[in-house]
Amino acid sequence: MATSRRPLPVRRLVATVVGAPVLLAVLVAAGGGPRNASAVWFALVGATAVLGVLTIASFVPERGQSLAAARGCAPCSAMSLATVAGAALLLGFAPGQVTMALAALAVVAAGLLRRTLDLRSPAACPTG
Repeated sequence: MATSRRPLPVRRLVATVVGAPVLLAVLVAAGGGPRNASAVWFALVGATAVLGVLTIASFVPERGQSLAAARGCAPCSAMSLATVAGAALLLGFAPGQVTMALAALAVVAAGLLRRTLDLRSPAACPTG
């Protein structure tokens, strides 16, 4: 059974494009800066930044949508946003370490998955 995918709304696309370099800079700084990091670490942190900014951009209302509707379920929304901050903390615990960058990517991916599920099916929210 194939599912239809909607393209990313323009407002969220703009927020993603503008926010990705900013979040990447924040995550690299949290991870100890570029001095002792490998190319693999940078790739993982870059992927983390993209997934993190997609999570954050999902809170930008679509045209005609209220801010409350864009927010969705409050506990799930808070958890999704917290994963982005959690990724920065993980990177800070072990600067330049690939394993922590991989853990940060996994945490942010879980947050984006929860946010995506919350937006697609609000009734499926475990707290709602």
